[in-house]
Amino acid sequence: MELMMAMNHPTNGGLYTRAIPAIALNARDAFKDEVDTAPPKVMVVDDDPGIVRAISTRCRRLGLDVVTAEGGLQAILRSRNNFPDVLIVDISMPEVDGFKVCEKLLNSRMPAMNVIVLTGRSDNETSERCEAIGAYLVPKNSDAWSNIHAILADLLSLESPPTSLDPASARMPGSNAATLPAAGPRILLVDDDLHMITAMRSRLQKLKATVFVADNGIDGYRTAIREEPHAVITDYLMPNGGGHYLIWRLRERVETASLPIFVVSGEIETEQRPLPRWKDLVGPRAATGVFRKPFHFDEIADALKTHCPIMRE
Repeated sequence: MELMMAMNHPTNGGLYTRAIPAIALNARDAFKDEVDTAPPKVMVVDDDPGIVRAISTRCRRLGLDVVTAEGGLQAILRSRNNFPDVLIVDISMPEVDGFKVCEKLLNSRMPAMNVIVLTGRSDNETSERCEAIGAYLVPKNSDAWSNIHAILADLLSLESPPTSLDPASARMPGSNAATLPAAGPRILLVDDDLHMITAMRSRLQKLKATVFVADNGIDGYRTAIREEPHAVITDYLMPNGGGHYLIWRLRERVETASLPIFVVSGEIETEQRPLPRWKDLVGPRAATGVFRKPFHFDEIADALKTHCPIMRE
């Protein structure tokens, strides 16, 4: 198909006609239509990989284009080529916190952006700062996704409700797949000594950690995959898979290869059960640290704070 267009002659100034392919005239409209029909873009920013995975999976099920970042600096860099319509961001992140990300992106020359702040903070200062930048404040609790979905539906005029998640392909951390991971640090304890578990769990809970428990390496590995802890504290010699099995399985998996793993053992070395050498226990493909029983809990607490930034918040 061709269209006839009247144009000024380049030499005598008179009018002449020229055949123009219709596709050339419609290129801009076609590009505009493509932009208009592109799905809204959402950026999810949190230093907790479990929360990033949970929210991004649900957003994709809504038909949204999702970009993720596991830190403030990464979010700023990725926004250059993937500026979002909606930013879902945590506040407490190392190096560049959520408010700095908002300040950087909201002050840029890019298009308008809506902000949803997802945080475990409940202080007045956080509420006031969210109000000042026009951000929605969503607490990290069991209702977090319901609130986020309601906001997204309103902002983006979503027509259909979210489809149910496939448990096999989108298993969320925690026993209830309908909720986001618990706010704050998540620690996995693996030990067949009930007294040890009871004492350690009590001390860790005082540090506001959510504690998961297993009594052998096999169950410990399964729990680690399901709950996505920030750190693992494990005994070494246990039935049904000891600490060596747990460490090996977690280190061979990409998602848990760098997970902090601390070995706590009070076993006495014997000819029948020799303890592993230190160099075999500690290293990039082994444990992050080793503690011999008896030990001071403060030593483990300090190690957790050193290797788990979320423990320092």
